[in-house]
Amino acid sequence: MARMKGDSWSGGIGPVIFYEVNGQKRIRSKPDKKRKRRKEEPANAPVPAFTAVSRGGSPMINLMKKQRLFPFATDTYSKTRGWMIKEYAKYALEGEWPICSEQTPMYQFNKACDLRNLLLVTPVVKTGPNQTVIVQIPAFNPAKKLITPPKCKSAVITVQVLYSEFKSNVDAIYFKREEYGFSTGNQELPAKEMQFSDIGNEGDTILVVMTIRFCMSPHQDSSFLNDPAWLPAAILAMGRF
Repeated sequence: MARMKGDSWSGGIGPVIFYEVNGQKRIRSKPDKKRKRRKEEPANAPVPAFTAVSRGGSPMINLMKKQRLFPFATDTYSKTRGWMIKEYAKYALEGEWPICSEQTPMYQFNKACDLRNLLLVTPVVKTGPNQTVIVQIPAFNPAKKLITPPKCKSAVITVQVLYSEFKSNVDAIYFKREEYGFSTGNQELPAKEMQFSDIGNEGDTILVVMTIRFCMSPHQDSSFLNDPAWLPAAILAMGRF
């Protein structure tokens, strides 16, 4: 807005500005509004959870699908990735993201079968020195603490530890695997501890997965039951060293 001072104008009217310098009256056009510069993200800015899981988590899920240890329904991929995004968003930007079963809510891949409803003891995940993942299965009697299908003679518990840098190289997915086979008869099994040493590098994202397969033979051969209702699979822990 312009004002009249004495015999001259001061201020702006429309696209022009009236002003005075050293007693001389002058007019100039208003400057164009400057566009706000977009702030550049620093080189070490945290990667959004969706982007990080799309790069590193999706190949992990696809690798498990190829191994055919449990059935993948139509929505298994999208729901699993959604769960991983939520976990990543909760912890990845914090200083610590411990790999332990107490920190991670058990996620069931196969919605037709909940591992917790069949294996009535709780596996424990923790870490050891030199980037070691430890999975402990308490002592149990399969006849009392494992719900099995009719005519089942044996079972195999498989534990996988998958790890990735969660960077743009989507092929950089690795895993280690151990199996625990046993008869499902009425006998007490001792506690079982699985150790996975030298897992990735510091900062890698870790996924610990457990599956159970039931067999109609006492020798854990190829006669595994393929009914989705008897193929439990779950993520026990997700985190970083």
